[in-house]
Amino acid sequence: MAKLRINGDSSGYVDLEAPNAASSSTLDLDQVPQKNAANTFTTHQVIRTDTASGGYTAYPSLTLRNDNVNGYSVLHFNRGATTQSARIEVDNNNGSPTIGIYATSAGNGIKVDHNGYVTKPQQPAFHADAGAAQTVAGTIQFTGVMTNNGNHYNSSTYTFTAPVTGIYKFSARIMKAQDATVDFHFRVNGSQVGNNLYDTATATNQLNSGTINMVRHLNSSDSVTVYSASTSGTNWIHAGHREFTGYLIG
Repeated sequence: MAKLRINGDSSGYVDLEAPNAASSSTLDLDQVPQKNAANTFTTHQVIRTDTASGGYTAYPSLTLRNDNVNGYSVLHFNRGATTQSARIEVDNNNGSPTIGIYATSAGNGIKVDHNGYVTKPQQPAFHADAGAAQTVAGTIQFTGVMTNNGNHYNSSTYTFTAPVTGIYKFSARIMKAQDATVDFHFRVNGSQVGNNLYDTATATNQLNSGTINMVRHLNSSDSVTVYSASTSGTNWIHAGHREFTGYLIG
């Protein structure tokens, strides 16, 4: 049986007043958090503002939750909309605690395991390779996908699209074949950035490879490609021997 304990002042009296009708000042004992014999709360604890904010359909709130079934505890911040919430989660999976911080339903943005390793599971990163020989100027094809975390690289258009504004690192390598004169460079939103890597023709059937790198601030939805503007030769870019990589630094 639940117990209600009321302490009075030094006179020994306690004044209780009941409103004429239920209102925001009514105390509903069914809604008061209950503690068990171990002196711990048996329900989720929620701190909530009394009015909606910014036109959202739900109330902003701060929730502390302990899920004994799934073995994790959560501190959940909610501004009142599904897309505007964040949480800090402690997962005691198999006795190996992991702390996760994330702001969407996609999963942990930052994860710290019990060994102290820090990972960012949602961090955009890709590694593309392969492609047919190219003998005309244009976007260099990278049709094979080795890594594509977040699926921000498109192997049909050979384009990486930045999902978020930040600093990115890119690298590209190609091999020119036979007697070609090749120059290639990065393009952001279709415009050249940085210098060309220019490799002139050499002896027939001699293969040379070159690599370009770029660290650049990108806005969300900016696109990055590798472009060849070769000027002579019979087989400008060798089939297969190429790669294009990139990732978000922060």
